[in-house]
Amino acid sequence: MQAVFLFFKREPSALLGAVWILLWSVVAITSSFWRPDPTRFANGQNLEWSMLSPGSTVNVSVSSPKGVTISEKKTFWLGTDRFGRDQLSRILAGSGLSLSVGLIAVLLSLLIGVPTRRICRLFGWLL
Repeated sequence: MQAVFLFFKREPSALLGAVWILLWSVVAITSSFWRPDPTRFANGQNLEWSMLSPGSTVNVSVSSPKGVTISEKKTFWLGTDRFGRDQLSRILAGSGLSLSVGLIAVLLSLLIGVPTRRICRLFGWLL
């Protein structure tokens, strides 16, 4: 553990990179709780909001079952695509998916690589 601290002390750019990766990993893991589009894969479509520029704000009116109309403003920080889907929400949903694909690939390579290495050492093969 002390060697890790020494390495980061000598290489501040490595520390910056590690913090950056950790930050985006936390964002990817927690994004489903705070992204603007609450649908599962951020696929909520509204063609009226098609191709809005970044920072655009629209008024949204929602009617409840009791007949009460609630009006609120919705801001699209990165704009929308041609189907009216929020770009920020889609990026956040995609980051979580990419992180899970990467973790599965690493776990599979460990499950295959570690036993293979041990078997090769057992029989004296070079690997």
